[in-house]
Amino acid sequence: VKPGQIIEIDGRSKDMDRIKSALELSSGLEMPEWLEVDRENLKGTVLRYPLREEIKAPVREQLIVELYSK
Repeated sequence: VKPGQIIEIDGRSKDMDRIKSALELSSGLEMPEWLEVDRENLKGTVLRYPLREEIKAPVREQLIVELYSK
């Protein structure tokens, strides 16, 4: 996914219980600055690539570099 691209839920999937549940669970979450979300229309826009400090997932970059260096 690149900046400027729009991601949206397919029309057939909008009524799926899994999608409805995910929307309900995420309704109170704060969206990152690099992502714009339109909950009403079930779509989002990537505004820019996230900065490393904005990524909350625990990532050990050195292990990734070591793996791909082999």
